[in-house]
Order: sequence, then C-alpha cells, then structure tokens
Amino acid sequence: TGSKEPVVWYQLGELMKNAKNRVKIHTPYIICNDMMYNTWEEIAENVSDFSIMTNSVANNGNPFGAADYAKNRNRILSTGINIWEYEGGYSYHGKSILIDDDLSVIGSFNMDMRSAYLDTELMLVIRSKDINKQLEEGMMEYEKVSRQILEGGTYNDPYHVEPIELTKKRQRKIFLVQHLLGWARYLF
Repeated sequence: TGSKEPVVWYQLGELMKNAKNRVKIHTPYIICNDMMYNTWEEIAENVSDFSIMTNSVANNGNPFGAADYAKNRNRILSTGINIWEYEGGYSYHGKSILIDDDLSVIGSFNMDMRSAYLDTELMLVIRSKDINKQLEEGMMEYEKVSRQILEGGTYNDPYHVEPIELTKKRQRKIFLVQHLLGWARYLF
C-alpha cells in the first residue's frame, strides 16, 4: 500500500472551480498541502461566495486535526476562503458541499491529505435544486453555532455564539502534536 492519486480531490476541485457563484463546504478537518491550497485559491478567484465550516480548535475531537488547523489557519485564510468555526460543544463530523443552487455533494471525504491520498472515500454528487435547498437548511443549523474567523484572529459573530474554552491541557496536547508529529501530518 501507499499513497494514491487524489482522484476524488481532483473531481471535487473541478466541480467547485466550475461554480458560478457559491461553494459552501462542511468538513470536520482541514489538513491540506500546497496543491490543495492552490485549488482553493483558484476557486476563490472565480467564486464570490466561497466558505468552509469546520470545528474550532477547542471543539475539534481530533487532536491532530485541531493542531494542524491551529498551525495553518492563516494559510487557509490566505487562499481567499471564508472560514466558519463550529462551536457546538461536540465535534462536528459532517462532510458535504453545496455548489451554486443545484449541486449537492455528500459523502466520506474530509478536506485533508489522508482522504485525498490514503483512504478510500466516496462522494455522491446530486443535481437537484430541491435537495440542494434541503441540504443548505441542514448546514445552516450548524452554521448558526459557528463564528467566522477573520485575518488577524478576530471574529465575525453574527449568531452571538459562546466559544468553547481551549483548556490548558488541550493547548499542551496541541503543542506536542505540532512539534513532535508535524512530519506525519498527511496521516492525520
């Protein structure tokens, strides 16, 4: 076994690049390499409403995902994507994408290198305005418990969400993961 060609990532990227005005992603983890960031930069250049919702560092149930996100949050923002951090009190694990008002993508693919290069993942693409609207309504319920992170570490908080506390114990765990296991980030 070993790494595989990131076919699912390529296909998702092409679908998102062809969006006319909206791409909205929900994923529990964001652990990307330069190729993946470059895809997001291309999308951001052409799609005015491009956003992603993921767990906040404190709310993320995966310490590896939390550590990598904390370290690379500014790099993610630099792609032009708007990031919403989920603060619901339990780790969010949904994986879906809305493209414009008619494409819905649902499956097992996380926005991470493990899903792209190692695991066998599946994403179902559905062309239906009705399903897109239903999925959007469900996604919005989670977004109402999230805050938008802005450059410089400040937040846009239209829903007045109480952030989850990042405990000292969790901060130490994240520090250790970042400094001792960063070399293996594609495995997380």
